[in-house]
Amino acid sequence: MRILSSHSLVLLWASLSFLAQGLTIPNEHREVLGLPLIDHTTPDNHEIFQGEHVADEKPRSEHHMLLEARRGRGGRGGSRPSRPKPSRRRKPTKTRTNTPKPTPSKSSSKKPTSKPTSKTVSKSASRSTKNVWPTPAVSRPTTAIDPCYLFIDCSTDEAALEDVGAVKVAKRAGNYAIDMHITDAPTPTETAAVEHHEKRDIRTQKPKMGTAGTLVIKNLDYPGSGKLFSGRTPAHHAFQFVDNSIKDARVKDLRKAPANTIDFATEHIVELQTLGKFLESVAKKNSALAKFLLNTWNTKLSVKQIKARTNKPTYGLAKLPQNSGNTLNDLVFNAFGSNTQLEDFVLCDDKINSYKARIWSGKAPMSATNFKTLVTKSLNGKLPSNGYLTALKMVFGVFDYMDQTVVTTNMRRVIANVGKELANVELMFDKANLPANVPAASVFPAGADLQKEWTAYMKAHLSTISTKAQTWANTQITHALTELKKEIIVLEQTMKKLQALEKKATPAYKKNKQAAVKRLTTQIVKHKREVAAIAKKIVLLENQRKATPTTALTKQIKAQKKAWQRKVEAQAGAERQRAMLYSTSVKKVIAGLKQDEIILKAYKAQVTSDLVMPTP
Repeated sequence: MRILSSHSLVLLWASLSFLAQGLTIPNEHREVLGLPLIDHTTPDNHEIFQGEHVADEKPRSEHHMLLEARRGRGGRGGSRPSRPKPSRRRKPTKTRTNTPKPTPSKSSSKKPTSKPTSKTVSKSASRSTKNVWPTPAVSRPTTAIDPCYLFIDCSTDEAALEDVGAVKVAKRAGNYAIDMHITDAPTPTETAAVEHHEKRDIRTQKPKMGTAGTLVIKNLDYPGSGKLFSGRTPAHHAFQFVDNSIKDARVKDLRKAPANTIDFATEHIVELQTLGKFLESVAKKNSALAKFLLNTWNTKLSVKQIKARTNKPTYGLAKLPQNSGNTLNDLVFNAFGSNTQLEDFVLCDDKINSYKARIWSGKAPMSATNFKTLVTKSLNGKLPSNGYLTALKMVFGVFDYMDQTVVTTNMRRVIANVGKELANVELMFDKANLPANVPAASVFPAGADLQKEWTAYMKAHLSTISTKAQTWANTQITHALTELKKEIIVLEQTMKKLQALEKKATPAYKKNKQAAVKRLTTQIVKHKREVAAIAKKIVLLENQRKATPTTALTKQIKAQKKAWQRKVEAQAGAERQRAMLYSTSVKKVIAGLKQDEIILKAYKAQVTSDLVMPTP
């Protein structure tokens, strides 16, 4: 037996101490340090920055993995001096293997073959074992965000109709889309908003009647979302998304009043803005009709005129608007819905309602510039992809909502009832029902047919909505898919470069990576806390708003949501930087982009079939 020298004993002791110390390093510490890990059968072992995976790992498997990693790589580069020790021990084993010589040539040939083979395997395994570097978690939210006060204003039933991208790019100064200017819809009548403590929109429209002048029209008051079903026996209909997934735009009918109606809007299925646009269109075609409407629209009708209405709407001729001035304005707007005419109202999720108002008005659901900004931010890792995918979900959701049987039926009924009241205009302002000395401009123009014009207008309008929405969706999706493809190519090249660098695994390279991971992880933890703190504030404010809705609370929520999104951007940016440190995490980024690609292609395949308005 060979006695070890004192020098050898010291080296042996140092090696064993180092190995023992390595075994005691917790997995999470190695993860932060960015130490290479060996392949393991459980994929979750590489999700080292995801808390749920770390929690699931057993201490035993952790140590086993660490041990294997040190065997494969020789530890952190400091175990080279301990290598001669095992080589000295192998010598006696060699003689032992050669001792059984009397065995037949068959088995003797087997033994040398089998021994070197096992030796070769262990040697090659030791040399060829590849480093598996840490895989920082790559977050990819799959739920839609709430676009209210970020992409669109949901504070009134008739949402902001100005183009969200109307603000100059210079004003944004590189900020994310949430800081883009959103022009509010015309201010609702204050009394209605305060009286009901719910969002409703009584607006004054001013359609231009050709060269004849400007007409002032005003819709009637109607119940807010919390009052709509009060004391009503008919079936209740309230619509919202089936779920919050970014890839599911289906809408469902609750068939009952929601537990809390603050996030719902009383829905005019035919938007109130439609009447003003229609009157402008007929005025351009018929100057005599334009003058007539200017003279008569807001004039009080006589009892004789009201009785002359023979075209009966579904809610009956006797149901005149509450507190009505008995004008054409009130009779026609009553067909859209009012406090006394409720048959076509439903409740609609305010997100769907707000996007519907924009789409119905012919505006882009989101400006192309803003959509591209969201796509770019997502590809750069500054924001998750659920931002631009939420915008697509909302658009498809609007059309799925319009395709619901109840909604389609009610829309057609409103269009028909408005047409009947417009047909009654000719009867009420026929010479036979007017005083003898009435001005010529107050007599309904010969040959004019408001009902026919209205039906044609609505048919064309609904068709135009479909065409514009399809064009918008195809353009945005095509852009996103093109940019995704480019980014995937770039990331695949980056991954290959990182793999080449990781094969070299120089101490300096590892040290730099570990330092970067540590720095970025600290930032991410800080940002996560900030995001959570603001999210908590938003929940508290939302709960207060649900209890007592006020304009002040809405303003606070808007401000907090913008602050929240800025923190989300900071967190996402740091997470992407960390992910770009290792080929393994870059691979996960690529996988996430490919998932986004699948969702985009699915939406694109449904554009022509799904983004279609019902016929009148």
